[in-house]
Amino acid sequence: PMTSAADEAWRCVLSWMGLSEEGLSEDEQYTLALQMGLPLRHGGLGLVAPMQALAEAGYLAAAALTHTAMSTGAVRFRPFAGASVARLQPLWDRLRGCDDLQELVRDTPQAVDDAATLAALPDMPRALAQLWHTRTALRLHSRFDPSTLEGQRHLARLRSLDCPEAGRWLEALPTSPHLRLANSEIRCALQLRFGAATLPRNAVGTTCWCGHDLLPTDSDHALACRVITGSTTLRHDIVKDAWRRAARRAGMDTTVEPPLAPLRNGHPRPHAQMARRRAGEDDQADGDRGDILVVLPDALTVVDVSVVHPEAASYAPRAARVDAAGSTALRREWDKRRCYQVAASGAYVFEPLLSESFGRMGGAAKAFLGKLADLAADGSDDFDRRLFVANAQRELGVALQR
Repeated sequence: PMTSAADEAWRCVLSWMGLSEEGLSEDEQYTLALQMGLPLRHGGLGLVAPMQALAEAGYLAAAALTHTAMSTGAVRFRPFAGASVARLQPLWDRLRGCDDLQELVRDTPQAVDDAATLAALPDMPRALAQLWHTRTALRLHSRFDPSTLEGQRHLARLRSLDCPEAGRWLEALPTSPHLRLANSEIRCALQLRFGAATLPRNAVGTTCWCGHDLLPTDSDHALACRVITGSTTLRHDIVKDAWRRAARRAGMDTTVEPPLAPLRNGHPRPHAQMARRRAGEDDQADGDRGDILVVLPDALTVVDVSVVHPEAASYAPRAARVDAAGSTALRREWDKRRCYQVAASGAYVFEPLLSESFGRMGGAAKAFLGKLADLAADGSDDFDRRLFVANAQRELGVALQR
């Protein structure tokens, strides 16, 4: 049940998404509420209605920390000594009697002032919150049928969102133009995050330029269509510029769209050469380029930036599996490495920087960002590596949502 404040927050988020309670069925409202209650790092908004058990666990945890801090002080300042124990014991009895929490309190003593209880209480709120988040996620996932394409798409979306970097854009403060989103961009980004329809109403029943007849279920068709290259190129360039800024903040020199033939002593990559021969083009035709050339201390690094959509029909069946989070980016990374294999050994290092359309970064992208952070921290004792990575992920996330 929601309090009046939580209920108002729920309506506020719906208005940001361009939705209303009247336009949603009870089933749709429940599904949205489940996801909104998850933390940002698990694909939600952290919009959790106040829960009495969590509040009482937090109160007891604070009392336990105070008791430990005042262990050498006056008895009247120790919550678990003297008469105050009688006020704390009923709170602990209610927690121990809650059916949902038995796995957390099974091995704890019944007495609230027992030493083992005092040791367990400080970690109780976090463990309790994690337990509820896990159960909420399971309930949310169980609402989608993995044997249908629609269910697979929703599950692929939720698996892709289940990582810290996918929610970084929601933490960004608009302190620079690169961290700002217009209202319309936020609305579209939230619709995408929650699987709401982003397809314009007048699009249903028309035919896309790729020849596909648009249906109400094709809300994300634009993210997988291979024909509307103008929009996908724009998105690619926005994300590419964000990666270049991250490299430059780390102190690295960069240039865009480097021709690769000179870096291979004039030898084109084998796959590009075969493709050009099939097309009747010159083997040395211009256009064999990377996205960014980053001059790292140990090697020239050619970066290829790409965004891939886990809900696409070719990816969704695998991406929907419990053990396959990030598989879409991983598969595309493998394809990119095979395509860009270097003919001249050691000419340069190739890095495919993949992002899934919901914000999850590929393994190579996270490793490259970590390497930039290490280079930026070189020789500095007060450099915050984690902050560098988090800030870069925020800017990359905002760029992707834009």
